[in-house]
Amino acid sequence: MIYLSAEALASFGEALLQAYGASAPNAKIIAAHLVDNDLKGVEAHGAMRFYEYVQFMISGKVKGAATPVISVMKPGVFLVEGNQGFGITAMEETVKAMILALQDQPMALAGVKGVGHTGRIGAYAERFAEANCFGQIFGGGGHRKFKTVAPFGGKKGVMSTNPLALALPALEGIPLSADFATSASAGGKIRLAQRKGSLLPPGQILDKQGHPSLNPQDFFDGGVMLPSAGSKGSGLAMINELLCYGLLGQPLEFNWILLAFRLDALCQPSDYQIRAEEFVSLVNATPPAEGYEAVYYPGQMEANRKAANREKGVGVSRQIAAMLAEAALAKGISSPFELDIKDRRK
Repeated sequence: MIYLSAEALASFGEALLQAYGASAPNAKIIAAHLVDNDLKGVEAHGAMRFYEYVQFMISGKVKGAATPVISVMKPGVFLVEGNQGFGITAMEETVKAMILALQDQPMALAGVKGVGHTGRIGAYAERFAEANCFGQIFGGGGHRKFKTVAPFGGKKGVMSTNPLALALPALEGIPLSADFATSASAGGKIRLAQRKGSLLPPGQILDKQGHPSLNPQDFFDGGVMLPSAGSKGSGLAMINELLCYGLLGQPLEFNWILLAFRLDALCQPSDYQIRAEEFVSLVNATPPAEGYEAVYYPGQMEANRKAANREKGVGVSRQIAAMLAEAALAKGISSPFELDIKDRRK
């Protein structure tokens, strides 16, 4: 691993994205999002995505300088057209608009379409929690283009990973945040395992013959992902698909539905906070099972990692660093990775 300060990695990421066509504002938002993910230990949505996003712009799949257009359909209801831009910038602008609307009303709703990759969707749900709201995000709609996940009981892909994120305020400003693909693994995690030469846990993919496999390459050679938790994940995925396709039509990658409501719509914020702290404290006080040091609520471990990683820096694998250094070299950009030419071309 190569360790960089968060500031150095974000600065490099901004320069790299701009060199390949992103506007300066978009590059800043995207780089901050990816580096924050790395700080929290969510490597599959971290620095490795800089290289992927460069490829998106080279291929024309995503327009790096595109800006989203937000239409107000009704008070607190928004329809967002991403104009083939990065989903991270569109989602950030959507969340801002919704939180502003939530100052005057108890609930807000948005649909986002026409966007490329949106990064870690839990980050947006957490923004609602930080504003003393409950936030939920549904992703899906790509069944015509991305048949990567088999429905429960099947061996052929009919939909995509269709992620879901939910967040609420909890302890000490750290939201309780659940963010997961409805498939047994996120696509980014399979790509990461492939790049690292690692095996997958059992129960995540089938090869092209429909046989269980641990080799991530088998997925890319015509295999499929399995749904998470069998029929439960499959059912959630189908709900996401109908919401995001039925309401918003054919996506560029995924369409998104965002929902949020203010907690004070139903109780005093102080009452909620007392109850929240009571419950999550019980979670933290649970005796850990064998092999675990402590019990955390979702989102707590990531917040702890962020604090620790700010001290030691963000770790980037040598393989990913080499890919980023190669992309920088092609545009004459200074790279913070101490790699020689041979390393860059491995």
